[in-house]
Amino acid sequence: MTICMNAHIVNRRGLSEFRSVSRFSLISAAMHSPARRHILAGILLAALAGLDGFLARKPAMAGEPQPHALLGGPAEYAGEQRIAMERGQPLLLFFSLTGCAFCEALRADQLRHVHAQRERLGIRVIELRMDDDRPIPGLEPARSPKQIAGALRVRVSPTVVFLDGEREVAERLVGYTSRDFYGAYLDAGIASARAATGERRPPG
Repeated sequence: MTICMNAHIVNRRGLSEFRSVSRFSLISAAMHSPARRHILAGILLAALAGLDGFLARKPAMAGEPQPHALLGGPAEYAGEQRIAMERGQPLLLFFSLTGCAFCEALRADQLRHVHAQRERLGIRVIELRMDDDRPIPGLEPARSPKQIAGALRVRVSPTVVFLDGEREVAERLVGYTSRDFYGAYLDAGIASARAATGERRPPG
């Protein structure tokens, strides 16, 4: 059996799905061997209980940062894209989805630190919601975050893409499985993107 607990997927109809535990496949596996039925039933109940608790949305707290408050957002997209082109820096696009617990974890664990140190790192950082179909201010021709995600064939959240203009310059990072290992992949992606764009460090 396979348990995937790291991604939301947008299906062909544009609807959000969470790909995680396949309840029917687990139950079916348990039924194949009566001797293991009780053991597997216990594993199933524990896995589902843990998953349901993990995915439960927490209530909004007073003063809690709203979406895009930490990483910039659509309103900053055009300006950050212009700065990236002027300085020869890569643009890191973080594609998230409304209600995606793993997107919130990735933002809090990893990307907010990159955003805070973007000048030192020589990279621009923007978060776009894959389900946001409102036009991005200042873009000509007008495009929405949803359209940009579609053009880049981004269907899974969270996804991090490194761009030089319209060109992808480092391997994209899809999903968020482990805070312990993700940082190394993120650092490698930033380094590859900077090398590919010929980025120069700002002084100081």
